[in-house]
Amino acid sequence: MKILALDFETYYDQEYSLSKMTTDSYVHDQRFKVHMMSLRDAGGTTHCFPPHVIPHVLSRIDWPNTGILAQNTAFDGYILTQHYHTPQPKLWLDTLSMARPMLGHNSRHSLKALAEYYGLPPKGTEVENMRGKRELSPREYAAGADYCIHDTELCWEIFQRMMAGGFPASELRVIDLTLRMFLDPLLRLDTEMLERYLVEVREGKADLLVKAGLTSRDALMSNDMFADLLEALGVDPPMKISKTTGKPTLAFAKTDPDFKALLEHDDPRVSTLVAARMGVKSTIEETRTERLLVPARANRPWPVLLNYFGAGTTGRHSGGNKQNPQNLKRGGVLRESITAPDGCAIIVVDSSQIEARSLATVAGQADLVQSFRNKEDIYSGFATDIYGYPVDKISHPLERHVGKTSVLGLGYGMGWFKFQLALYTGTPSVEMEDPQCERIVDLYRARFAMIPQFWRTMNSALSCVYEGIERDFGYFQTCGEGLRLPNGFLIRYPYLKPDGNGSWIYLQKGKPSKLYGAKATENLIQALARIVVTDQMIEVMRDQNTSRYHHKLALFAHDELVLVAPKQHAEDVLALALDCMHQAPPWIPELPVAAEGGIGYRYAEAKS
Repeated sequence: MKILALDFETYYDQEYSLSKMTTDSYVHDQRFKVHMMSLRDAGGTTHCFPPHVIPHVLSRIDWPNTGILAQNTAFDGYILTQHYHTPQPKLWLDTLSMARPMLGHNSRHSLKALAEYYGLPPKGTEVENMRGKRELSPREYAAGADYCIHDTELCWEIFQRMMAGGFPASELRVIDLTLRMFLDPLLRLDTEMLERYLVEVREGKADLLVKAGLTSRDALMSNDMFADLLEALGVDPPMKISKTTGKPTLAFAKTDPDFKALLEHDDPRVSTLVAARMGVKSTIEETRTERLLVPARANRPWPVLLNYFGAGTTGRHSGGNKQNPQNLKRGGVLRESITAPDGCAIIVVDSSQIEARSLATVAGQADLVQSFRNKEDIYSGFATDIYGYPVDKISHPLERHVGKTSVLGLGYGMGWFKFQLALYTGTPSVEMEDPQCERIVDLYRARFAMIPQFWRTMNSALSCVYEGIERDFGYFQTCGEGLRLPNGFLIRYPYLKPDGNGSWIYLQKGKPSKLYGAKATENLIQALARIVVTDQMIEVMRDQNTSRYHHKLALFAHDELVLVAPKQHAEDVLALALDCMHQAPPWIPELPVAAEGGIGYRYAEAKS
């Protein structure tokens, strides 16, 4: 496979720019205009081409046998596939994505910053002279061409140094699959459903204002003004200690228990006011619906952009393009509005309880591993221990919910107060007295004693990191930078040092962050679980499988793969994906993986 590096320079101005728009909106906008494209050919020479030549140049590329490399390939690749309608290449490569694990999240990942980091010639500034200019003079074009060529050569050199620095080949495929969800979009959107829902959301907010006796949302949006409203009704505004400042602050978050308790206030004016604040203050449903309507109204497929390695320490994906499709509410209208293209079906496969299974395996909790392997209902089993009578999913859903919250939450050192809060703010909401919460936490730590022991092991690992000691802990190794994972990446703990109270402090995104054994356990398990699922994803998407069933990855949501395939192959693809996701990776063969899945025309139907 040959690799071509390229870069586009396009028109932009103060109002029309990527900083103010989503990538797809920018490219599809009527103001969009390509000034030039630079391309580094297979012989190592970089040329710059004016707009009228670009289609001919692109037509000569052997796309099935070529990798395309750029800095921020989501942008340049979207221009290729959606503006010039090129075929998909063999592999999409992106130095911006690669930079996140290679440099860590305390570093900047722009081309300018990467050039500085690798000691390369500095990135130019000529592009600033093109702002607001739809037509370039010969002199401006020549200067822009030099700038464009230099960017492409920088990108190529940075890529070479990242590969020489040990970037894993398997992760290149993860980047490729991540980008294809955006650059080869498949999912469609039900425009009428989204239009109706947007009206409902907006009318619902207006109705809340009326019920609260307010004419505008100003008093609900301002903390101080809302506090005044509560005081006028004889209610002392709830307070909490700010984690940022360490000083008292108003407790008006949806998850603040004292604020949530006001929903049950004896005075209906208070409960109505608080409900209005919660409903009007939250804009996420309205904003998400508006953004989904952009491609829907244009009758375009929904381009799903995720940031590879965007979630910091754990290496998970994060939302990109000013939206996050990974956490759409289950059973909600937005999931329901996402559909398969004509003649196709959506196949959803989820890696079941992957974090809990990974934790039990890595911590050496053998009985829990065996229970998973025996396909036992772990949540009901622990709920039975809590309540002292047999609990099952059908007859005791509330008790099982408590068991599930325990198993999924207490493995990372959660104390009784946070556990109580998790129960109270969960769905369904469960109120539980302090002593009972304390008893459940103690019961969990006694019942699964190897897990608290592993927290202490992780604390020892942090000591090794602090002292710069390289030590093999089985599923990871320590070094002076952090914890090295099976794929070669690091969980980075820069400037780690003891805090004097038995815990640790390290620098995270430029700010001090507290760390301790249980928190490091959470980071490790989430990072390992992410590798398990992406390894499985690669297997599902191997060429011999996709060429047989013609399926594609449309969305990757944490531990869930959303695939699209022709209807006649849907059952085969589901069977293939389930088989792949029942196979543990070679680096952790004892992991008792499991998966479940479904098929539907709508996303909500395939995964309810």
